[in-house]
Amino acid sequence: MTGGPGHTPVLLDLVDDWLALEKGRTAVDLTGGSAGHSKKMARTLSIGGTLVVFDKDPDAVRRCEEALADAPCKVMIVREDFSRLGETLARLGVETVDAVLADLGVSSNQLLDPGRGFGFESSGSLDMRMDPQSDLTASRILQTWPPSEIERILRDYADEPAAKRIAAAIQREREKEPSQEWSASRLRTLVRSVAHNGRKSKTDPATRTFLALRVAVNDELGALERMLPQALDALRIGGRLAVITFHSIEDRIVKRFMQTMSKGCICPKDFPVCKCGIEPRMRVLTKKPAAPSSREIDENPRARSAKLRVGERIA
Repeated sequence: MTGGPGHTPVLLDLVDDWLALEKGRTAVDLTGGSAGHSKKMARTLSIGGTLVVFDKDPDAVRRCEEALADAPCKVMIVREDFSRLGETLARLGVETVDAVLADLGVSSNQLLDPGRGFGFESSGSLDMRMDPQSDLTASRILQTWPPSEIERILRDYADEPAAKRIAAAIQREREKEPSQEWSASRLRTLVRSVAHNGRKSKTDPATRTFLALRVAVNDELGALERMLPQALDALRIGGRLAVITFHSIEDRIVKRFMQTMSKGCICPKDFPVCKCGIEPRMRVLTKKPAAPSSREIDENPRARSAKLRVGERIA
């Protein structure tokens, strides 16, 4: 997760170690945020190096521009969804890169901005758009999507066990006031009333619902699935891809992709000789995902669910 001023990004030193960047190389930070990782990458790349920074949030782009104004390497900051990685690098004239980093956490600035609708304490309408120019908001989903579709995203995007009950409660609520905008407090109160199982938990009962809506609004899983093969294609031989995830569904997508790319041949096991000709394109460097230390979690509780997976391009 990328933090605001004075905040250390999750797994900062660990990411630096795994990327193994060298002076004069080229790297991509797909989730600029407040430039926490970008600043460290820029220092390592130094004079002669190139850093490309992506973010589709205009506020994040401005923060990156300010934070990287005196970077020692060449910096190109683009307001773009990372699912357009390949075409964007081509437009910038960047052919291959030595490292790609994607930190999939929501930035602290987004969570703490009461007008953005990401956090429980947000005021006004539930927005949750990372790109404010996109049309879909969380409030619009709650106002217009069929209960079956709301149930699906709660289940598929957040593993919410009470998905059916929550979707039905949302439907009942909007039948009473169909034109009313949804706020964080309204949604949180509703979810708590139907999803709380009476047991104490470290997380709010509404956490999964807020997560599912954010993922749906920003097409986060679809963007991730489109980005991963483009990142691999962009890497030179020996280049590394590092992805930090914050929930199990993201992590499964990254894990499955890296396993598939490291496997190669897809012929049936009973074939005596490979017929498909598919060779491994990646070596998985983190057999198990790296996680933050207990000290880092104590200093930044939001880091507790972070997982880092790293792969290296081999062919």
